[in-house]
Amino acid sequence: MHFARKIHLFLLRLFATAQTFGLESESGQTVAEYAIVLLVAAAIAVGFLVWARQSGKLNTFFDSIFGKLVSSVDSAPTPSP
Repeated sequence: MHFARKIHLFLLRLFATAQTFGLESESGQTVAEYAIVLLVAAAIAVGFLVWARQSGKLNTFFDSIFGKLVSSVDSAPTPSP
């Protein structure tokens, strides 16, 4: 499923939840404002991920984390039975 589709479904669920809890008293203005904030945050996150992936920083980041996890598991003492 594409990222944009996931965002769309999330925003629909957010709107439905707002309607369920009676937040429609401001004629949907609050929901629209939250949706805009979420879209801007999502756009920034996508932009960051695209940059990180193209620059190779993302692979380096995950390789570093995975290496630290593996080394911490390898260096952990085994419990005696």
